[in-house]
Amino acid sequence: MDELAFQELPRVGESVSLLIEGSNRDLRVMRVVHVPGSEQGATTTLELTSKIL
Repeated sequence: MDELAFQELPRVGESVSLLIEGSNRDLRVMRVVHVPGSEQGATTTLELTSKIL
């Protein structure tokens, strides 16, 4: 997945629902990485898992 838009950035341990290959999947946020200072502004990467944390 390339880019997603969130109204509010989810926190580690929170659940997010995403449409993947035509079906909704509930995933947990494992890690949030914020990288400031790119040409297009800051970048935030979320690592997600289908496993229960």
